[in-house]
Amino acid sequence: YMDAKGKYQEALAIFANEKHPQQRIAEIDGLLQSMADKDAAYQAAITKADAYYDQSEWEMSKTAYQDALEIKAEEGYPKTRIADIEAKLAAIAAQKAQYDALIASADELFAAETYVDSKAKYQEALTILSNETYPVEQIAKIDALLKEMADQEALYAQLIQSADATLLEKN
Repeated sequence: YMDAKGKYQEALAIFANEKHPQQRIAEIDGLLQSMADKDAAYQAAITKADAYYDQSEWEMSKTAYQDALEIKAEEGYPKTRIADIEAKLAAIAAQKAQYDALIASADELFAAETYVDSKAKYQEALTILSNETYPVEQIAKIDALLKEMADQEALYAQLIQSADATLLEKN
């Protein structure tokens, strides 16, 4: 466009009142401005998408990269990033499904009062999604229940031993 604009300016220098070179120069200036605006909008979308990406905000980042592709569909960078994000989201979904399955199993074991096995499932779930609080809370409940059960068993054994000793003394 710059070469054409230069030639139109040369033509205008020869015949300053001619409308055709003036119109074409204005048209080229409009096209150049449109291209600059498009580039600026694309760069703004990429900057926004990259910022979300760096913060692991996958859905927001993907949307911003898609916005960039709407501006410049031929660009490869946003396509590559979207594919990368989709792979990350699939991995996260798989982890979540595995976590959910472990929690469901742990909850069933907890309801059946199989506390040791339940605790193991909650601990395994924590290895997948370590920031979740529910398994931590359930493990604390189980530990409290197991301690209470151990205390009751110890008290029971002590009472039986005492009763047996008392019974032997009476005989």
